Amino acid sequence: MKKFCKILAGLLFMLLAITSVGQRNVYAVDAVTPPAPPVVTGGEEPTVPGGLPDVALDNPFDDDSGIGNLCDLINQILNIVAEIGAIVGVLFIIWAGFLFIKAQGKPEEIQKAKSTFYTTVIGLAILLGASVIAKVVFNTVSSITTSFNPGASICAAPEAD
Repeated sequence: MKKFCKILAGLLFMLLAITSVGQRNVYAVDAVTPPAPPVVTGGEEPTVPGGLPDVALDNPFDDDSGIGNLCDLINQILNIVAEIGAIVGVLFIIWAGFLFIKAQGKPEEIQKAKSTFYTTVIGLAILLGASVIAKVVFNTVSSITTSFNPGASICAAPEAD
């Protein structure tokens, strides 16, 4: 069981490390003096005098990803956590089944398998309950907000001027 947990922790760490690769460095420009116009020479990438690259900041909440604002981002993260938790729960139920088979009638090993199974079912119930509670709270706060201010939304995208 400890070996399985170590392997699972290693896989989650590798997933986290892979998703954090590809960060961009952005350099601040002095706010007092306006930046010089980019200099383009013979097919090179435009640069600002002084050697810093010309970097544009992209809006992280763009329409291509389906995430239009912070609430959509939080909702997406909660959905991903629930999906991963469900997959891990199914794997642990399968592991508990293997423990039952491996027990071969030994009472202490059957007790260990039962404990693993019950703990997994309780964990899945907590995961399901937490996602249901989060959705109920969000819908309640959203309905209260719109009842006091019709047309308003706690997750409305900012209006462009």
